Amino acid sequence: MKVDCSSIIGFCSGVERVLELAKRLLESNEKVYCIGELAHNKHVMEAFKAKGLVCIENASGQEPGVAIIGAHGIADSKRSEFERSGYTLVDGTCPLIHVSRSLIIKNAKHAKACLIAGQKGHAEVEGLMDTWVFEGVKAPAFVVESPEDVESLPDGLSYFLLCQTTFQTDAYEQIRKAVLDRFPQAKCKCTICNSSLKRRSEASRLAHDNDVVVVVGSERSANSKALASLVEKEGAAAVLVDSLEMLPSLKSAGRIGLCSGSSAPREDVMAIKEALENA
Repeated sequence: MKVDCSSIIGFCSGVERVLELAKRLLESNEKVYCIGELAHNKHVMEAFKAKGLVCIENASGQEPGVAIIGAHGIADSKRSEFERSGYTLVDGTCPLIHVSRSLIIKNAKHAKACLIAGQKGHAEVEGLMDTWVFEGVKAPAFVVESPEDVESLPDGLSYFLLCQTTFQTDAYEQIRKAVLDRFPQAKCKCTICNSSLKRRSEASRLAHDNDVVVVVGSERSANSKALASLVEKEGAAAVLVDSLEMLPSLKSAGRIGLCSGSSAPREDVMAIKEALENA
């Protein structure tokens, strides 16, 4: 069976960077902490835990040591808490998220409140929401998940809109329009990363050209679930799996496409491709 594979698979550059940082730290330290997760992939995290990585959420409860910040970043208040507790922090935050943080700080200094188009509770959004303009002074920010959320925003403020780097483009555009309809002077910048845009473009192509599209990624990965949702929206069936072991039989599926989220290892994608082709 021939498999139509996306031209962009495997880790995005931000995930690849933080995993390489963790690998180097573990080579020179007996134990390394990770604040939260390096990336939203169960198998990747299990492999690093086997090498000595210990995932923690809070600064208390263990002896301070070297701690790496995952690709999604963390809140400035949490960063401060870890530093005050004696941890040595290694920043693995995706550089694109640092760009968003810089934009929040810059606009806060110009008396603009930040609107973050994104998913409430997502690690990246939670971190951006707690960005300090000055030590201990949080920038004013609001999460906007949908155009309806724009209606509840307070009057009397100047706004700057950006978005979660893995947010869906059409959802951002709907929010942007709603923001400008209500606040015509608002400034907007789409901060969706190019990797996400390319993956979605390929997922859309695969959905149009195939009957079923296998999306390699974790249920915990927002961008992987977004790819599966996009495939279904475009009219093809989507199968979300995070490993070869989860792959169902697709012998009668017809034409099959294959793509991956940003935290799925390339070797996992290729193993699934080989299995599909040999089925």
